[in-house]
Amino acid sequence: MKIWPWHTILIATLMGTALSAADSAETKLLFKAQGATIPAGKSIDLGKVEVASYSSIRVVASTRPDSAANATIQRILMEGDEQYLASLDTIVVTPQSTTTKVYQVPGRKLLIQAAIDGSSGSASIDVIVYGTQ
Repeated sequence: MKIWPWHTILIATLMGTALSAADSAETKLLFKAQGATIPAGKSIDLGKVEVASYSSIRVVASTRPDSAANATIQRILMEGDEQYLASLDTIVVTPQSTTTKVYQVPGRKLLIQAAIDGSSGSASIDVIVYGTQ
């Protein structure tokens, strides 16, 4: 039986601790708007999401089976409650589909807005945001 030197055991233990801490990065549900109905010609605010304490966020957007139009989901960077800084991104979701995007260091707060393409009809959408610390 081979006996390992103490420093080899210490390094292996520290590496194992570092890997398990990285592997266990906590993911939390930050926001969900499920079944929101978006009428043609209107943009609606689905909500604001605090993202300052997360290193990345995942946005999942989908349209429900009864949707006949493309949905446009926009994330707007905010500072405070009323100061709009810029648009982070826009996702276009086709009928009966799902789109997922990941953003690194997403800012402090996001306003999530939704609209649909076209001048008639409506779309039912789901938007979910997860944060990873």
